[in-house]
Amino acid sequence: MVLRLSLLVSVLVCVGATFPERIWESCVTNQTKIRANTALQQKSIAVSSERFCVALTIVNDWADLLCYDGGTCNLWGFDALSVGETEVNKTGACKMTAFLKRCVNPSQPTARRLFVGEGSFEKTCSNGYKYTCYDDGVVRLNDTARVKMTACGEHGFISTSLGCLLIVTTRLTYSAARQNCMDFGADLFYPNAAQDVTQLSSILAAYASSGDFWFGATKFTGSFTWLSGRKVESIEISGFSAGSLELFGKGKADNHYKLSDDDCEATLASLCLATTF
Repeated sequence: MVLRLSLLVSVLVCVGATFPERIWESCVTNQTKIRANTALQQKSIAVSSERFCVALTIVNDWADLLCYDGGTCNLWGFDALSVGETEVNKTGACKMTAFLKRCVNPSQPTARRLFVGEGSFEKTCSNGYKYTCYDDGVVRLNDTARVKMTACGEHGFISTSLGCLLIVTTRLTYSAARQNCMDFGADLFYPNAAQDVTQLSSILAAYASSGDFWFGATKFTGSFTWLSGRKVESIEISGFSAGSLELFGKGKADNHYKLSDDDCEATLASLCLATTF
């Protein structure tokens, strides 16, 4: 049986050579912490060398961390990297994937993670979005901006305590509103901290704006997050449930903020946030 496994792995080593994106780097990690976390995806397989251990990740492509120890190949999933405080180290006894599977696919959260630089096409109503995985582990909508600002104050943007904002009173669908912001090199507004949300009402009121606004929140891996990647906290939006099934962010300018169900054709005003010039 061991012979057959070795033969299979030998074949996989040859096959693996055709996948240059599968790069492994030596690393150090705290295996004690990792083993103590029983919720982590893990598998142990008896093999004769570290080379065979690496090759087994071709058929166990969920693995992003491996440690070969005395004839045993220990594989762990992506989450183990942070649990074990894993760091690249040329003298490390373990190996971690480099530039691979760093991002959750927003279109298929339960599928394999995206390679850095790999894109994902997500269909939303009649509009498609092209996402790209960046090397900081965040998936972002591709920047298709046609207009770049050199300073806040251009194209109707105003400087506020929450950043450089553009209040768009023209009612648009969520998709169109976000694209409109991106055309200025901006995006739909998202708060950097929970306490920032309470300032929105006064800012909008100061510019005689009221009603419903699209904000930069989206359903991501089973719960709502702001476009920055930070999860929406319950204290930010009254009555909000992080696991709710709403599709889009809908803000109110009357001291009440919430995410609520809206069909794809709903049109609202929107708030853009510019962070780079």
